[in-house]
Amino acid sequence: VVVTVEFGDGLDITLLGLARAELPAPELTLVSIELALLARFSTKEGMLLVQAQLTENSWLLMKSVRLTGGFAFATWWKGPNAGQFVVTMGGYHPKFHHDGYPSVPRLGLRWQPVDNISVIGESYFALCSEALMAGTRLEVSAHFGPAHARLTFGGDGIVDATGFTVPL
Repeated sequence: VVVTVEFGDGLDITLLGLARAELPAPELTLVSIELALLARFSTKEGMLLVQAQLTENSWLLMKSVRLTGGFAFATWWKGPNAGQFVVTMGGYHPKFHHDGYPSVPRLGLRWQPVDNISVIGESYFALCSEALMAGTRLEVSAHFGPAHARLTFGGDGIVDATGFTVPL
């Protein structure tokens, strides 16, 4: 963990860290999770941000099943986003864009059981001052020389909370 504190035009506190867990035990690991963490409080910018992202050292059952994704919480009391908040696991609806909101990769897994076949699953959930959104996607693809096949299905949903319109 690294912590920085700045004084001057305001107070700025930043925390950087790395957390690891091997479950249920290091001798018999079924899940390995490594999170990179950033937490920031700034009175000058008028914001609180807590963000975490899984690293390449995160996997499920076997090292070839890679876990991906991140989390973020942010709230602002100054600037263009004053009075707003966001909490998300895996990001936002594909058509939702808001300047200043943290960028968060999809929660998911990536698995390539053999060279020619891959499985990708992704999900997200977000709640912010303007909307509630969630979605998921699963893709299975195979490539055999000139022949290839891909099966993709999923869905995205968004509920407008304050009159904000998202073109779909």
